[in-house]
Amino acid sequence: MKKLLNFGIGSGTEYRDCTLEWSRSDSHKRWTQNMSNPETREQLVELGYDSTGGVTYTYNEHGFRTEHLHDKGNSIVFLGCSYTEGVGVRYEDTMASIVSKRLNLDCINLGIGGRANDTSFRLANYWLPKLKPRIVVFQPTEHSRMEICTDDREEGKVFFSIGNHVLGNQVDFNMAHRLNDNVRLFFKHYIIPNENTFLNYNKNRFAIENICMHNNIKFIQIYDGGLREWTTLDYGRDLMHPGIKSHQQMAEHVLQLINGSK
Repeated sequence: MKKLLNFGIGSGTEYRDCTLEWSRSDSHKRWTQNMSNPETREQLVELGYDSTGGVTYTYNEHGFRTEHLHDKGNSIVFLGCSYTEGVGVRYEDTMASIVSKRLNLDCINLGIGGRANDTSFRLANYWLPKLKPRIVVFQPTEHSRMEICTDDREEGKVFFSIGNHVLGNQVDFNMAHRLNDNVRLFFKHYIIPNENTFLNYNKNRFAIENICMHNNIKFIQIYDGGLREWTTLDYGRDLMHPGIKSHQQMAEHVLQLINGSK
């Protein structure tokens, strides 16, 4: 019988137990291209990213942009994708860090760029009973994303997300080369109907909420309707993800939800 993959694992091996100057969409290549374009260069200069801007990414041994995980008792856990991880900004400028400091709670950021609501459930199911935080903040990601575990020739069993960008009948799958034709065809037809992805999102949402209820943890969900609007306040170093002002506004929104004033 094959040994199952650790269900609490975050990112791939390249993002574990290390500090990186660039990560995910916030790549040196993208930054160089933006600095070469007069229009985007002006944006970077205005945002303070004409140099690297002091943005680094420190990932723990499990692949999360947060400290080492252990049962702290006085903590708050954040689940989500790149918005939660804080791609493009310094860690101290992320919504998760701001909220944690305001509440005087230890920050446990389990957000992973590019991942699915399935990922948030998997991590919640594994980590919440162990970490026993006081609060969980769940930021839903694109409903069309789904997580799948598959055998990889280099890493063994790995988790990755598949999603779609629908242009006519064309569907672009992230890392789709790892799937055989039958699996790829199944997900193509499963993901395209909005009804399927909406139901999958709700299954994950209610499952996470149920885990919180059984572990006496306060559950907070950021509704994704407002997230897209906040990205227009300003941008991070990659000029794709929320910037410092956007994270500050997201933090205020989360604090209002936690305090019951919204």
